[in-house]
Amino acid sequence: MLRIIMAMLLLISGVMGISHAEESSKIASLKSWFQHLKEGLSESAVADRYQKGAKVTAVAAVRGSPQEAVNPDKPAWKTGKKSKKDALCRAEMRELSQVADFALEGKTAEAEQTFAAFKAAHPKPLLAKEVQEIEAKLAELKAAR
Repeated sequence: MLRIIMAMLLLISGVMGISHAEESSKIASLKSWFQHLKEGLSESAVADRYQKGAKVTAVAAVRGSPQEAVNPDKPAWKTGKKSKKDALCRAEMRELSQVADFALEGKTAEAEQTFAAFKAAHPKPLLAKEVQEIEAKLAELKAAR
């Protein structure tokens, strides 16, 4: 009888150990996902200056009075609607990167609060797909803890 009880205790402890190992594996997998998300959200310092598309505008010569306010040795970039949209996208990326930071540090509550604030501030985000994925992964992370 004692052997049966000992065998059952060993079996139960083995099952508990496996579930704990699976849980820590799930958390490690989610942390890896958030690390990759953070790397994807990081931006290059010159990424917004890359030429996108085939539209090229060049000026061969400019005539008129000399412009003293503009330094001819420094390049000047034209901005427009697209650059404003890019700036909004970069701002969203920074905010979502903060959510990933909290998730990587194990601060699930702070990550959820930051994400809720992001969703309130951006009802129609430019990064809608990423927002949906983050929401699902935060729910998984909360369930795994």
